[in-house]
Amino acid sequence: MSLKDKVLFVTGASRGIGLAIALRAAADGAKIVIAAKTVEANSKLPGTIYTAAEEIRARGGEALPVPLDVRDEAQVREAIDQAVAKFGGIDILVNNAGAIQLTGTEATEMKRYDLMQSVNVRAVYMLSKYALPYLRRSENGHILNLSPPINLDPGWLSHHVAYTISKYGMSLCTLGMAKEFEAEGIAVNSLWPETAVDTSAVRNLLGGDKTVARSRKPEIVADAAYWIFNQKSREVTGNLFIDSQVLAKSGVTDLSSYSCVAGAALSDLMPDFFIGKAPERLPVPQIVGGAAQGQPRPALAAAGKERIGADQDKAALEGADVIGAYQTFALSCRNSVGMLKLNRPAQVNCLPMAFFEELPGAIRQLEELDCRALIIHGQGKHFCAGIDLSVLGDEGFLKASTLKEKERLQALILRLQAALTSLSEAKFPVLAAVDGYCLGAGLDLVSACDFRFATEKAQFAIEEINVGLMADLGTLQRLPRLMPEGLVRKMAFTGERLSGKRAFDCGFVSELFPDAESMLKAAEECAARMAGKESSAMAASKQALNFNGGHTVSDSLQECARLQALYLRPEVVMENVKRIKMR
Repeated sequence: MSLKDKVLFVTGASRGIGLAIALRAAADGAKIVIAAKTVEANSKLPGTIYTAAEEIRARGGEALPVPLDVRDEAQVREAIDQAVAKFGGIDILVNNAGAIQLTGTEATEMKRYDLMQSVNVRAVYMLSKYALPYLRRSENGHILNLSPPINLDPGWLSHHVAYTISKYGMSLCTLGMAKEFEAEGIAVNSLWPETAVDTSAVRNLLGGDKTVARSRKPEIVADAAYWIFNQKSREVTGNLFIDSQVLAKSGVTDLSSYSCVAGAALSDLMPDFFIGKAPERLPVPQIVGGAAQGQPRPALAAAGKERIGADQDKAALEGADVIGAYQTFALSCRNSVGMLKLNRPAQVNCLPMAFFEELPGAIRQLEELDCRALIIHGQGKHFCAGIDLSVLGDEGFLKASTLKEKERLQALILRLQAALTSLSEAKFPVLAAVDGYCLGAGLDLVSACDFRFATEKAQFAIEEINVGLMADLGTLQRLPRLMPEGLVRKMAFTGERLSGKRAFDCGFVSELFPDAESMLKAAEECAARMAGKESSAMAASKQALNFNGGHTVSDSLQECARLQALYLRPEVVMENVKRIKMR
């Protein structure tokens, strides 16, 4: 196999996977058009189209760096014209440039939606359109789109609809164009990684070295692409390939050399969030972050400062431990300890609909980053004064009169409940640190946590009864298991507030502090201790504790045996036993 003298037009080729594909082809003596936006050096985003050209030439290939915004039709046509003028044609088009923002529907600004549609779908269509005349002239013309396999289970779509449909749009281009160009002998395929890949996005936005340790090198995608390019275009087309599957076809089954950490098993690697996860556990990488501005969550920061690829915001790379630019909270993870800060102090941290949409994704993201403990606290003088009144109005909460409207209301409540349940079902322990008001939905929130710290100024109340509502997001179900039922009933019927001291005395609060500063310091110390424990043991312990409620001792013991067998890691236990003996 060889790509000698073949002309490759690669978008987003100044770094990462695009550059790796270019370098693999360059080793054969291929001619590479580096079409990307980065023309000036950036300390957080190493590589430009010009440094990429130098690497390609050093590897044995020819290079043509071309500045290109794939959204601009005039620039696309000009870039293709330059490629043809320089190299005489185009044999292979690689659509690698992309934009990402992993936010829910309400949290996704339309300009971000338009960006992803433009960079991911429109650009693929447009580049293919204008490259087509030259691909027809090639003896073995190929189009390769970096896009995932399509899974129409709603669970795969629901977490970040805008981004998912834009990537699926690329894959639909693959399927449609493969059939359209079949008679002309032009192959159109998609390729996607099985696991996270070590790129600038991962290093700067998705957890840094810790996530890199669970990633593969970009070369695995490049080697898979190389195999595809060397296949007869009339025989290999219309496929939504996974890199590891392609390499297996080529005879490569030992993929250990591609792991960023030598000896890492597949189970040690982070699955790509389009691959290998059941919908209910679908992770959400995202891109970087800052706190909330109406800024979308960089989703997996792919929200807010939030995009990766063709339209990456340099500012989004500031502060690598921040992992989400969410609308309603700031999310970070450092040394396996997550911190979720409600950051709407002007609204007394009341919870809008966006909070409930963003929370499950944030939990999944923390799990993917191997978070071992999470602290939830509020910015300002109060933890949370309840649900935002906009939810009651905008969501039709107070307009349910017909049967259809009541069914819609029921579905809405179930969605809100499920969001808070994600805390109790998280694989790691969740600690709520409460100062000031913790009312209504705020109490629902902390009741779903594993335990609570509070200041003497904390006040807890089932506020719903004061406005003529029943508490419906979990307080009435969880609170009687956490404090005397008689006290819960009194709070539910009267709406009276429970002081931090009384909450501590009755066992609802684990530890009481004189002020927020000392509380947060103690919370961080406690979380650090939990983060030092074996994650599988923590997950099993939490599941066992959750199972106890509503089950007999006998059933709970059986579940405990099942969980131990499922989660036990003998090698870890033996290592810890040795360490204890040495003490």
